[in-house]
Amino acid sequence: MPRQKPEFINFVRTEYQYANGTFIKGLLEHIDAIEHELKISKEDEQEAVRKYGEAEQKNDRLAGNVVKLTSEVRQYRAEIERLRALVDEKAKDERRMFEECEKLRAAWLELEKQVPKKVVLPKEVAERMEHWLSQGCDKSGLLFDFYHSPTEKRLVDRYGIEPETIAEALYYGYTVEQTKEERLREGVVELYQKWMEEPVEEGMTYDESLLKALHGIADYTIKFNAEN
Repeated sequence: MPRQKPEFINFVRTEYQYANGTFIKGLLEHIDAIEHELKISKEDEQEAVRKYGEAEQKNDRLAGNVVKLTSEVRQYRAEIERLRALVDEKAKDERRMFEECEKLRAAWLELEKQVPKKVVLPKEVAERMEHWLSQGCDKSGLLFDFYHSPTEKRLVDRYGIEPETIAEALYYGYTVEQTKEERLREGVVELYQKWMEEPVEEGMTYDESLLKALHGIADYTIKFNAEN
């Protein structure tokens, strides 16, 4: 039997509710229950539709967020790859620079082998050489004099200097050897400067610190004289 219209239901309620009291009352209660259930079902349906719509909206937002995050991840990955490529290129440049430095170092060491070092001459010999050079004596003539002139020959013989050493000094340059006194003075000055630059030791007065430094200088002098 198809569902009746509301007007029919109202008619039955008003006109026939006393015709067969028990039956009609039960029928009406049954109808009320059905209508109540239908109302609830409709409300549930509307609520379900509303929630479904909200879920769809949330779904759309989530899908949009996923797309956005995916795009950002791709951008970050691309940036990471770009930075990695830059790091790799910088590492290659550093390796190339290191290799170039090693080549230059090897070339410099080879050049040092080819260029003779300056000769170290005793101060007395260097002064004699400088005297004759300042007098206009040429290098070849000076070399001859050092090993044929009695005065110069005695000088080089005293220090045990070979002709080749004088020749290298004349043509490649030389430095003057420090005397014993100069080397001693240099060592003493270095010890004194070290004491001046360093702070006074904790728990020690200035005079005690100075006395300790003087003892150190005295020990250095004794050791230097013993070794030289």
